[in-house]
Amino acid sequence: MDKLEAELESELQKLPWCETESSGSEGREDVVEAEILAKEHCSEDRQYSSSSQYGVLPAELDQKLCHLLIEQQESQISGLEAELHEAHSKLQQKEAELQVLKNCVKRLSQFSLACASDEEIEDNEDVKTRDAIKEKLEVEPAKSMVGMKRTMDYESHICSSD
Repeated sequence: MDKLEAELESELQKLPWCETESSGSEGREDVVEAEILAKEHCSEDRQYSSSSQYGVLPAELDQKLCHLLIEQQESQISGLEAELHEAHSKLQQKEAELQVLKNCVKRLSQFSLACASDEEIEDNEDVKTRDAIKEKLEVEPAKSMVGMKRTMDYESHICSSD
């Protein structure tokens, strides 16, 4: 222990801010005071050396980390907003295409209905023509009978008024 005190005292003498007197109790108080100052100085040196060793203080590091996280989140938000805008644009484009297709289908169905009704009319006319031909074929023998003179059987009665 004495050896450590001697080493400490010699080290303290080397320091410019510390003067030790090795006389009696005053010297002892000075040594204790110097030890306290040395410990404070060493703790400060450790803080400075730790900050110089790590480059930045932990508080600064925490602050930089928070700023970095905020920047990353803002960047992600911007990216997501851009993707949302792009998706919205694509949706509007698809809705416009869908509307065009709906209009096209509507026109085609109207055209098909018009053609179908024309075809139905033509089919109906064909059916009517066929029916008329069939009627002519079936009716002609009847007409020939109708146009011919035939005898009618009847009794003649003369009514007299007596």
